[in-house]
Amino acid sequence: MESLRPAKVWIAASTMPPAEPGDPDEDDAVIEAFERVKQDRPDLVLVLAPRKPERFEAVARKLDAAGIGFLRRSAMQWGGPPGLPSSPELAAEPRPRVLLLDTIGELSGLFALADVVFMGGTLARRGGHNILEPAFFGKPVIAGPHMENFQAIADEFRQASACLTIDGAEDLPAALERLLRDPGEMGGRGRACAQAERGAASRAVAEIAALHARGVPRYRPAQPWPALGAALALAWEWGGRRKRTRGLKHARKLAVPVISVGNLTMGGTGKTPCVLHLAETLKEHGRNPGILTRGYGRGESKAAALAAGAQADAALAGDEPRIFLSSGLAPVGIGADRFETGELLLRDFPVDALILDDGFQHARLHRDLDLLLIDALEPFGRGGLFPLGRLREPLSAIARADAVIITRAEFSDLAGAVESEVRRWNPRAPILRAAVQPVAWVAYGSGARYSPQSPPFQRAAAMCALGNPRSFLRTLEQLGVAPLDWAEFPDHHRYAREELRRLSQRFAARGAQAIVTTEKDAMNLPDKAAFALPIYWLQVAMSIEPEEQLLSLLKPHAWGWPV
Repeated sequence: MESLRPAKVWIAASTMPPAEPGDPDEDDAVIEAFERVKQDRPDLVLVLAPRKPERFEAVARKLDAAGIGFLRRSAMQWGGPPGLPSSPELAAEPRPRVLLLDTIGELSGLFALADVVFMGGTLARRGGHNILEPAFFGKPVIAGPHMENFQAIADEFRQASACLTIDGAEDLPAALERLLRDPGEMGGRGRACAQAERGAASRAVAEIAALHARGVPRYRPAQPWPALGAALALAWEWGGRRKRTRGLKHARKLAVPVISVGNLTMGGTGKTPCVLHLAETLKEHGRNPGILTRGYGRGESKAAALAAGAQADAALAGDEPRIFLSSGLAPVGIGADRFETGELLLRDFPVDALILDDGFQHARLHRDLDLLLIDALEPFGRGGLFPLGRLREPLSAIARADAVIITRAEFSDLAGAVESEVRRWNPRAPILRAAVQPVAWVAYGSGARYSPQSPPFQRAAAMCALGNPRSFLRTLEQLGVAPLDWAEFPDHHRYAREELRRLSQRFAARGAQAIVTTEKDAMNLPDKAAFALPIYWLQVAMSIEPEEQLLSLLKPHAWGWPV
């Protein structure tokens, strides 16, 4: 097939119409140059690539008007990227001499076939297009005088005689003929310049990455009322400080050590899997832990103490306490007054340590260890204190933490920046990192379990009601599950039957075979509900590294426990 390849290929890339009166039309200039040069070079093939799709038809009409046979790339039947040597269409007789590239995204794959490249956008006063890409292939490049958008690159190429600059459209035929006849070392010099620019780009990217690693993104408040929002945020901060001061004054201490797991933002940091991980770790080292939780959204106001593995409905327990119960790891105390609830738990069960869920702001209960969780996906509340952002407290509260755990570190490159920010406020606290580990897909209703890597579905839609929904999406990506559709609800949302019926119909219409969700969402599904699609929830666990450092924080003598 190599014998079918035309002797010379000229690519006219990203051609443009006039920008101002008096500018040449680059398609007209290219067609005229091709007609003049092909008289002496009947084997010359032109690949004409207009810059914008809306101009494909206009250029086709110009080729027709000039009587030039051409082939549309969109009409070619063979698969893969365009390749002139193996194209049966271009090998046919009579062979069309022009390939009209009326597709998007394929131009870079053709540069390797070129003998000469004319870069459009440079004859018309449009500021030029980037000549680095054809130069990377070692191809001699012709450009007009207008390279203002890439002035530094153009100056370097001209100084190195790495491209041929023409003054106007009338100079294009002679420039084309010259380079077809003897390109000399121009292509090699262009490649050297392009590689030098690539090195500079790599160094710039490395420097940007280093700066990025040293700073957490700051977000501008989205409200149209920033002054009022700022005033409300100050009021929120003042109220929180006053509440904390009053709570500390009346803080009470339980008879066993209390480990608090909390955060600075409103939900979405991975507290639930962290609490379960701590309970499991304490049990493995001979402790009998209990879990204290408020039970957000529960209908019952009276405190309750339930055995590990006990069944409880949403009205009594809420969503997260039911996850703690179903784990079977520890008895669970549920109530707004954590001291009262802790005493109830100590009375009914032989616990020797308590894990306080979401306790960083709960000053009325003495804590022996304060663990602060910071989500690497959304570290500091996107804009500041509520209502401007999702922060419950100012960042200065980090100073209270005995240890900081950066969660979902595997999904973000901000972990280093988060560490730097933590050190601004707390130079002493150990900083650990946590990752989510999928455990199993669980069928809603039957409880059947499947490997995370071998789900019982191929095409699924997803729904969740989390403080940070992105965390679930990232976990799905990690498992290779690409949702066909996605529904997102406020944190702790309780699903209604009719709502799920409509969602099932919508997802099924998109081709989904199943609905996937989180364990927390599964706790908020209506009991004994049947839908058009099966529902599977993902059970996850948490790993915390370095494990030895976590154990050193938890080991008994830290609080004078009997060894």
